Amino acid sequence: MRGDPLVDAVVERLKPGLTIKDGFLGDDARDLYEIIDADAEVVAEMGLSHAGLAARMEFLARRGMKAHGGPVVYRQDIQITTDEVCGYVTCPWGCCGAFRKGVTTLHNQRSDFWVSYSALSIHMVREHHFFQGKGSSFRLDPYLLRWVLW
Repeated sequence: MRGDPLVDAVVERLKPGLTIKDGFLGDDARDLYEIIDADAEVVAEMGLSHAGLAARMEFLARRGMKAHGGPVVYRQDIQITTDEVCGYVTCPWGCCGAFRKGVTTLHNQRSDFWVSYSALSIHMVREHHFFQGKGSSFRLDPYLLRWVLW
């Protein structure tokens, strides 16, 4: 898809400084669609869907928001903390308006794995199948995500 002006515009917005300070690609040298395709293969291998992962992320984030910044435990093994920050961030694809800033952190006490994500992360997984590039501050490794969410 190189040379497509719409894709090029998205890639520019994924770089550091345009949408968020550190960007979404990290130090990943792969093409945007190589990143997306590789993660899609992992999601399919696990027998999951992007929509299912995003729904579970959203469900747990909402549980965390009800605690107003304090930790809450779900199902006796997933500790959820949601830190809200003033402001909004827009989707780099330019499709859906703005998403509240804030970070949900999950600690699966059974597996002892942690993951952090934002409302924008949920949207990008659901709508764009994008987990961010390797080395990105909010990269969501699909394998790790699976072990934390369930």
